[in-house]
Amino acid sequence: MNAAADSNFKRRYEVHLKHLALNGLQPKTIEACSRAIRRIGASAPIACRAPSPAGFT
Repeated sequence: MNAAADSNFKRRYEVHLKHLALNGLQPKTIEACSRAIRRIGASAPIACRAPSPAGFT
């Protein structure tokens, strides 16, 4: 990933972890989810981005 995609991934990752904690999940569940997301992010060839409406048609 390039620097812009990496910072975008980190920002979205932190927001996701915050949402998991706010939903009242146990710390071990949050840790397991975070490990999975980091593995996916490390192997993903493209940057994470918000879906566009055109992608759903």
